[in-house]
Formats: sequence, C-alpha cells, structure tokens
Amino acid sequence: MNKNSSKSYGYMLCGSPRSGSTLLCDLLSQSSVAGNPKSYFRSGSIPDFCKDWGILEGQEDWSKGYIKAFKTYSSNGTDCSSLRIMWSNFKDFIDLLRQNNSSTSSDKDLILDLLGIDHYIYLQRKDKIAQAVSLVIANQTGLWHLNSDGSEKQRTGSHKNPEYSYKQISKELSMLEDEADGWEEWFKSNNIEPLRVWYEDLSSDPLAVLDRIMDFIGRSSNSEIKVRTARTSSDLNKQWSDRFKREALALLQN
Repeated sequence: MNKNSSKSYGYMLCGSPRSGSTLLCDLLSQSSVAGNPKSYFRSGSIPDFCKDWGILEGQEDWSKGYIKAFKTYSSNGTDCSSLRIMWSNFKDFIDLLRQNNSSTSSDKDLILDLLGIDHYIYLQRKDKIAQAVSLVIANQTGLWHLNSDGSEKQRTGSHKNPEYSYKQISKELSMLEDEADGWEEWFKSNNIEPLRVWYEDLSSDPLAVLDRIMDFIGRSSNSEIKVRTARTSSDLNKQWSDRFKREALALLQN
C-alpha cells in the first residue's frame, strides 16, 4: 500500500488484559496518522462514550449513531478507524454490529462493511503465568497503569496490599488461555492472518514494534513519539510467578 494513499482503512487491536495494549494504543495515537484506538466496544465503556458523543443509549437505532460516531472519533482527524478489543467483549461487539447488518455472513466482512476495518493486530504475551500474576495484582491493588515518570496513570480502586493466591492466579491463567484459544479460532474461521505482536518485544523496544505496525497498516509517522507508559511489574511479580510454578509442579507430582 502506498504510505501516502488517501484510501480509507482501519485496524483492530486484538488482545487480552495485561498484554501491553495501553502502551501500544498511546504510541499509535501519538503517530497522528493511525487514529486513536480505545476500547470503544467494551460493554462497560459504551455508556461513557455515548455520553461524550451525545448518544442516548437504548433509544431506537442508537447503535447506528454509535457506529457513525465511532468512525469519527476513532479516526481522530485521519482516514484511519481504529479500536482495541479484548476477547471477553468480542461477542457483544459482534452482536451490536449485527443489529445494523444481519445479511453479511462472516464476521470479517461485517467488520469491514460497518467499520471499514481491514487490518488486524494480535497483541499477546508469551509468559501467561506472568500475565495472570499481573492481572491478579492489578485487580487487588487497583493500580493498572503508570506514567513514565512513575506517577499513576490509571487506578480503579483505593490502594490495597496484594496477597498471594494460587487459586486466583490459576483462575486468571485459565481465562487468558481460553481467550488466546478464542482469538486463534476466530482468526482461522475468518481466514485472517493478523500481524502478531508480542508483549515481550513491545516492553523491550516499544518504538521498534510501533514501526512494524505502521509498516503493516501502510503508514509512516513524522511525529515525535514518546514512551509515556511505564511497566508496573516489580520483584513481587517475579516472586509470585516463581512460587506459582513451584506449587503447580508440586501438584502435578502428587
């Protein structure tokens, strides 16, 4: 694709919690040519977007207006529609789209017809135990993201000291594995080969990963892009991961 083409296009960032999507979305937004990817179709976030966009959720044909507004706001003044979505919200997302087009057979064609999205980026994490540990700690402490200067970027609750739980980590690990299976099955059933991006690469060299994605969607940025999101992991994450592995091994041997 010509990187200066005026063709309308879009991309969907597919992922699961604690895979680095907040960092990646911020980098893409800073590019000034790749839209403004957010969780526009996360069930819990739709009411807030409706309020911001002046849409009365629940009224007849509200979803039609929501999709129209999504195209405007997610492109952020560019020709690129963009969104982030987790597997846990994907079914509701497709159901909402089918309210506006029930004739298109495949999900892939439905997303293209209604949202103009034709590129898929799959962000995943190799170490799913570490991912599960990160998710448990975030849920317990309420702290989800940090700014690059160490200040809090996103908090969902008051501070609480985390407490190790094999049961909680195992539950989140199972969920993350199910989500990974769900994405793989969906890609296969829709004949999609996404650009596969690994959290481990993103965390070690964010700008190099951004370059790969920009090349994939056929764009290049002239903006000065800064890494504004820091990792929240600490020695505690590694301690919990190591402990979980030891306990899982002991259970297998008994």
